[in-house]
Amino acid sequence: MRNRVLGVIIDALRSGTYREGDRLPSERELASDIGVSRAIVGFAIDELAQRGVLESRRGRGGGTFVVSISDLPSFGERTPGDRCDVMNWLLEVREPIELAAALLVSARARVADLRALRGIYAEMSESIDDDTEYAEASMRFVLKLAEASGNPLLRNVVGQLVNEQATLRREFSAFEEPETLRDLRRASLATHAELLTALEGGDSNEIAMAVDTHMKNIRAIYLGDDRSAQHFTQTLLDSP
Repeated sequence: MRNRVLGVIIDALRSGTYREGDRLPSERELASDIGVSRAIVGFAIDELAQRGVLESRRGRGGGTFVVSISDLPSFGERTPGDRCDVMNWLLEVREPIELAAALLVSARARVADLRALRGIYAEMSESIDDDTEYAEASMRFVLKLAEASGNPLLRNVVGQLVNEQATLRREFSAFEEPETLRDLRRASLATHAELLTALEGGDSNEIAMAVDTHMKNIRAIYLGDDRSAQHFTQTLLDSP
């Protein structure tokens, strides 16, 4: 959600809607325009203030002012708005492909493949408090899932998607609170556990539900998708 607000503000700065010396609308106005809470807008403004882009001034004539647009390129080649677009496109492709891989694994996987996936899941669980280690273990899980499908072309496609998402994840994570990232890891671990159980039981409906929940969780965190937020919250409530 915070990435969404950052995207709106930074895109406005890049487009020239607000220039150095300009005062931004109030937090209340921005929150109303974007459709989020004032707290989320406040977090985004604080982030940009810490990076020297904005400055909050008190007293008569106070408010939030643009002080240095030249610092914006340091956030990376893609703007937050660009990242949201690419993440959305990637998830639109990844969800059906990952579901296809999981269903093939259910039909074709050997005991050794399922055992390997269970081992990687254990690594994910052990690294739950380290975002970098967890992300690497999660990537290995997805790649092993594709490999276990027995389709080398599917493995290659998934590899490309995973690499792109890893880059996006690093860019998004730079703007997220540690607590938000921890919640995402907890939700991710819970849905991976559901997927493993469904794979081991050969239940195609449960497999589809697990993949769908996982994608909704990603959308809720990175894209601020309100339709997915309820699923994300429920996953956290259900997780250990």
